[in-house]
Amino acid sequence: MKRQRLKVVVIGAGSASFGLSTLSDVFQSPLMKSAELVLCDIDEAKLQSMTELAHRLNEASGWGLNITSTTDYRKGLAGADFVITSLEKRRMASWKLDWEIPQKFGIKQVLGENGGPGGMFHAFRTIPLLLGIAKAMEEKCPNAWLINFSNPLHCNMLAIYRHTRIKAIGLCHGLRGTLDQIADVIGVPYEALSAIAGGFNHFTWITELRFKENRKDAYPLLRERLGSLSRPPQPLSFLLFQKFGLYPSPGDNHIGEYLPNSLVEECYPWETTRDTFWRFNFEGEEKGRKNLHSLISRIVKGEERTDLLLQHRSGERAIDIIEAIVEDKKELEIAVNIPNKGYIENLPDGIVEVPAVVGKDGPEGVKIGKLPIAIASLCHRQMDIQELVVESAVKGSREIAIQALLIDPVIPDSRTAEQVFDALFEVHRDLLPTFG
Repeated sequence: MKRQRLKVVVIGAGSASFGLSTLSDVFQSPLMKSAELVLCDIDEAKLQSMTELAHRLNEASGWGLNITSTTDYRKGLAGADFVITSLEKRRMASWKLDWEIPQKFGIKQVLGENGGPGGMFHAFRTIPLLLGIAKAMEEKCPNAWLINFSNPLHCNMLAIYRHTRIKAIGLCHGLRGTLDQIADVIGVPYEALSAIAGGFNHFTWITELRFKENRKDAYPLLRERLGSLSRPPQPLSFLLFQKFGLYPSPGDNHIGEYLPNSLVEECYPWETTRDTFWRFNFEGEEKGRKNLHSLISRIVKGEERTDLLLQHRSGERAIDIIEAIVEDKKELEIAVNIPNKGYIENLPDGIVEVPAVVGKDGPEGVKIGKLPIAIASLCHRQMDIQELVVESAVKGSREIAIQALLIDPVIPDSRTAEQVFDALFEVHRDLLPTFG
């Protein structure tokens, strides 16, 4: 994989959070010295700002990168070694509609980002974008790795593997966040714990939790500490832990997307938590984005120190994985999204999230064996839904989409499935090219 000049293409670089974290990691990686970095985004103003930031960081770090930018990613792909993606059109406005419209038909869905009818239409919007990138990679850089962060991660990754020949890895920091919370409950540093978890993205289950120092099982202490709290930090996760014997990840709102409303409402009654749990904090997200863009602007203008972004890595792991592949490190990543090649024996061959050892040939998943039957059943149904969603997105098929909705736990009947599909289709029509 090594070459004279490594080439990395970042698509969606204008994003305040994704672009910022990626640049921060790039300029802390010795591997990236003298590399070629191509930044891509359709928003010219945000792309220009991020490109200026990249030049400032390049000067501050002394990394000597060759930095270019373009609003047409196809112009930057030729000869790329790695392509990193996090992208979507009209993300927040569309997501808000995904959450609000189903309620008109009596449908309650947590977040509406990755599961339920909201997650379906989210996938319908992102799958064509990512397949366009992957197919362009087949032509311009067929041996490159695609590292994707775009949600719904499971559907997007499944589409890439079902319909292109590109090597791809899906990444999410959710498990790390869960382990942070668990460490806090137990009263140890994050670094003191090791875990093995498997399932699919935003619905993984910790099959093994140990203290690194002595390899002792940490589950009994976690159960004891959570049981002593008047209200655990993640009550739905604790409920599932009590009933199924394994702790889920990455938190109540994400796992709630894949569960029946009746189970979620045991911990989060709709009437009192509709706008604080079930609904994403769109206003807070917008405020946070403005703050990040303000930081970028201040650094570009020289009003803020560049070393603020060079003190520690972001934790998003894309650059770490690039290092592991190029340098054949054989490093363990605790969570990657890749095809299930027997890593979880009682789940189908779709996309699973598992630990993997990453070297020159990419990630080799760690074999977890079988999940408990009840947990595997919950996962299996959702993975079947994902297959239907991807097929529907690629074919532009309303019929297949209705089938996916009818086996989703938040849909009560066929009439409601058709009504919510048609309503969401109407507002997102211009972002759904495969449906005509």
